[in-house]
Amino acid sequence: MSPSVAPTDNPRETGWLRVLRLLPGIALLATIGYLGKLGELTISNYGKAHHLALPNIEYVLWAILLGLAISNTVGVHPVFRVGVETYEFWLKVGIVLLGVRFLLGDVLKLGGVSLGFVIVELTLSVALMTLLGKWMGLSP
Repeated sequence: MSPSVAPTDNPRETGWLRVLRLLPGIALLATIGYLGKLGELTISNYGKAHHLALPNIEYVLWAILLGLAISNTVGVHPVFRVGVETYEFWLKVGIVLLGVRFLLGDVLKLGGVSLGFVIVELTLSVALMTLLGKWMGLSP
């Protein structure tokens, strides 16, 4: 699950140069993510200030919608393209970290017994999915 790096015209480009080519696009992704968070907070604060029950739409969805709007209207400049192509990796990392945050928060609230149940549930889930995958002939 590593970010994809587009091939370059220079075959002697080192690893550091490839990483540097990723940075503008990753910075753009981070900026769009931050704007999504800002949008979520703005709508939430507006609803509270005006005593309105507005839906709580997560910042990830706002960021995705903003990214779609940008890519389908003005487009992505080539200097950002290589880094932006890593969006799937960062989205998966964010989803995993979001899940971990909720899981650890629940464990801290419920205590050590819940940690045991979480470990058993995760072990059984991984084992069941592995067995089902083998039974259906899927690759890992």
